[in-house]
Amino acid sequence: MEKIENIIGNYPFFCGMDKKHLKILADCAKFVTFKPGTLICEDNEDAGHFYLLMDGRVAVELYEPPRGELLIQTLETGDVLGWSWLVPPYKWRFNARTTATTRVIA
Repeated sequence: MEKIENIIGNYPFFCGMDKKHLKILADCAKFVTFKPGTLICEDNEDAGHFYLLMDGRVAVELYEPPRGELLIQTLETGDVLGWSWLVPPYKWRFNARTTATTRVIA
């Protein structure tokens, strides 16, 4: 299996990041697999993770009473989930649910 550091270094989001910083990030990261239908994050919870989608699909949804969950975006291989952990107040502003088996680096 390819090293996390190499995978992270190939994501456009991290393009140009110093190798020393990539190493620090990789040392904190791990591979995670989610089954279809798994709620990865929930609106208004603390946002403490950042996900690089290696394979699979994630539905980004907003809850709109009385209509229920509204799909606002579908993330796929190569996408990033988790900008909320970078911006105060560090809370998720949506729900994210897998729609297929999804492998990520968290």
